[in-house]
Amino acid sequence: MLREDASVCFPERFRVCLGEEVVIVRLRCHALAVLPLEIVESWTAALVSDESVQEPSAVRFMLADAEVGDFDPDECLALTQAHCEWAALTPETSLRLIGVGDRVEIWSQAEWEAYQIDVAENDYPREG
Repeated sequence: MLREDASVCFPERFRVCLGEEVVIVRLRCHALAVLPLEIVESWTAALVSDESVQEPSAVRFMLADAEVGDFDPDECLALTQAHCEWAALTPETSLRLIGVGDRVEIWSQAEWEAYQIDVAENDYPREG
């Protein structure tokens, strides 16, 4: 659940994998991703040097509201108002933390359930 101060507490197993400095980015599926800062820096460097990237709209979308953050002593990470609005997170909203490779995704429970139904019905995930 989102705390009143708009922060999300992470289980230790996720916290350890993410490291000290993280970046919070939007996903197209109205969820958020939390990634180690080093991963985002390497992605950005690779994309900037890749001449085949003709339309940077996906990169622009993901990084436009990106926020560098760190965890407080309670293992919680503060989210911006823009991130909370994008992912439909409020203190009353149930949320899910999903470990996906080198990142942790933050979903509202309702969006996660809709995503799961979409995958089951269409045999493919929504873009995100």
